[in-house]
Amino acid sequence: MQVWASAAVAGLWATAMIFHVFTWFAIGVVMPPTYILLVMAIACLAINVWAVGHPSSMMQLIRVAVSAFRRGLEAASSKKAVRQRMQVTDVTDTI
Repeated sequence: MQVWASAAVAGLWATAMIFHVFTWFAIGVVMPPTYILLVMAIACLAINVWAVGHPSSMMQLIRVAVSAFRRGLEAASSKKAVRQRMQVTDVTDTI
């Protein structure tokens, strides 16, 4: 039920963005932001349709993305700790 409600609200805003961009086309404002916003709105609608149509595959993708993000954070954290230890070692070596 929460997915449906979120998709409906997001779909409403994405549809409003599409109509807004179409007004830009109607008055002749054709610049890169016009196409960028149109692609963003279409991507939002597609993701919401996917979330409503296949919630299990969406959850699987989210789990994979979150675990990859966590691994990236852990790797960055360990690299930072190693750099800090090396800096401390460098300072004591010069004294």
